[in-house]
Amino acid sequence: MTGVINDTNSVEVAVIGGGINGLVAAALLARTGRSVVLLEAATQTGGMAPTAAQLACGLPTSLIRRLKLKKHGLSLLGSHVGRVALDPDGRHIPLGGKGRAARRATLEAIFHWSSRDAEAWDGVTASLDRLSSALMPWVVGDAPHLHDLDRRQRVAWALQLFRLRRQGRAALQEVLQLLPSNVADFLDDRLETDILKGALALEATRSSRHGPRAPGSMLHWQWERALEQAGSAGTVQVAGGAKGLIAALRDAAMAAGADIRCSAPVTQLLIEDQTVLGVVLEHGEEIRARCVVSAIDPRSTYLDLVGARHLDAGLVNNLRHQRPGGALGRITLTLGRRPTIARLTDEMWARRLMLAPSVPEVERASNAAKYDDLPDHPVAEITVPSVLDRNGLADGRELLTALVPFLPQHPRQGWSKARDLLAARVVKQLSAYAPDLPDLIEEISILTPEDMDPAGVGLSSWHHLDLAADQLMGFRPVAELGGHDRPIKGLILAGAGSHPGGGLNGRAAMRAVRDVLAGAGGSGHERS
Repeated sequence: MTGVINDTNSVEVAVIGGGINGLVAAALLARTGRSVVLLEAATQTGGMAPTAAQLACGLPTSLIRRLKLKKHGLSLLGSHVGRVALDPDGRHIPLGGKGRAARRATLEAIFHWSSRDAEAWDGVTASLDRLSSALMPWVVGDAPHLHDLDRRQRVAWALQLFRLRRQGRAALQEVLQLLPSNVADFLDDRLETDILKGALALEATRSSRHGPRAPGSMLHWQWERALEQAGSAGTVQVAGGAKGLIAALRDAAMAAGADIRCSAPVTQLLIEDQTVLGVVLEHGEEIRARCVVSAIDPRSTYLDLVGARHLDAGLVNNLRHQRPGGALGRITLTLGRRPTIARLTDEMWARRLMLAPSVPEVERASNAAKYDDLPDHPVAEITVPSVLDRNGLADGRELLTALVPFLPQHPRQGWSKARDLLAARVVKQLSAYAPDLPDLIEEISILTPEDMDPAGVGLSSWHHLDLAADQLMGFRPVAELGGHDRPIKGLILAGAGSHPGGGLNGRAAMRAVRDVLAGAGGSGHERS
């Protein structure tokens, strides 16, 4: 049975967290006729998305259509946003994009560096596509739990292995050999151009805690590629950035009937006989709910809101030893005009500019954080969203954003001193490509991992938890919570720390909604 419960302080579903996943869950569930309240601790919805993300990777077309997001103001300005491997002398290499023209431009640019790499490129991309395709069924579907496979999941595993085997023994062996390996070896075995390998290494590890030489970094890379490719438009730029997507989701949720409350931190879950009964807010208000969907991080959900007294000691220990994703920082420069980078075309300016001279440079940048230091020579993914989206920006001015990976959560000198040092080092690195940049800077905005994650639980990564083999699929967030036999009945995870991971795509919430509907016998029908 669906519909509003008579008790004014009771709902069918309480959603904790107003980030992307929380809004998606609230909107989808409200469209089935269920009474839904979304509780966000901050003064506004959005979570870390407005501070950390510029582009949406793998946003499902089905989600846009089901929630009628374009009707609620969502505007996509560009799809399949590719990358550019930057070169100080202007011999840039455009990567990605759709169609024959994009492929031809990539091959021509690579050829200017290495005819050998130009010949090898199609083989490299084919190998990468086989790897990400092998993971795709589990990225977009349920999380298979190796200790709890039902008949449907066993069939899914068998079908996927059959598809791989049909491509030939070599293809199957390639997948099994490469996924556990490291990015650096994969690139060094196949390519010789430093800036090409550096750009790919940065793409592979920018949200990771580890550099391209870490074992298993290929799995991290291919899982992220599968997440990106799962959306038919790939990586897209949204008008208004992440805030534009958040506004559309919030309006869609409210239009469907969801009650959205900000400045409403949840401090405790009401639990009886290992079954969730509702939530308690900071000021003592209780909201009864038949189901609670948590879109915040798993550790806070179980250790803080549920409490160790309701959990097995082994589960508590595993939750405390989860490995967070890589700590990211974001530096935004307001510029008097667009800087000059040799031979960078308007089409390239609309892409993601990869500031990563080589694989060793990416590896060195990743090593510094292990010792709570800033990298001497930071690598970064640069976007200039104002190329396509002026968004109220004065004529002639530009916004340039640098997403900086491999930062320490707590640098030894403290972020009060380290933040300006980080900005100075990033600007210095950029100046090697755009010598006039320092003179164009009108304003600098710096967001450190501490700014995005004051509690230090790993939320400065958009995946919350590292995408490692023992923290994926049925082991995400931990093995005890990856199957259908949950320790607290009626509590379902929907955040980036659950399957399949984070990013501006809402897939974790879509999976959680399927669980809610399945637990209710599939009752409820979406409103037209």
